[in-house]
Amino acid sequence: MPDLKERLIRGLSRPQHSKTAAQLVKDYKLNPDDFPELQNLVSITSSNYFIKRAFKSPSHAEYMPLHKIEDLFSGNPRMLLFLVEELMQKANL
Repeated sequence: MPDLKERLIRGLSRPQHSKTAAQLVKDYKLNPDDFPELQNLVSITSSNYFIKRAFKSPSHAEYMPLHKIEDLFSGNPRMLLFLVEELMQKANL
């Protein structure tokens, strides 16, 4: 059965199903490192959630200053890289 679980999680490792796949990894107590494509998707999704907040108006309820997002991402090079890429894109570099 482990093979079926892994195949299921790999099949769900798509943007629209990544939350479900990540939950299955947790529920089945599998090693997340065995699913690098899923880890990448979860990092992208999580990063985007916070990065979008930095570009909202400061008066918006969901606004989050850039330095707070940097603090959240510290210790996670993948998420910091997404932040830098987004900032470079916004600056048209």
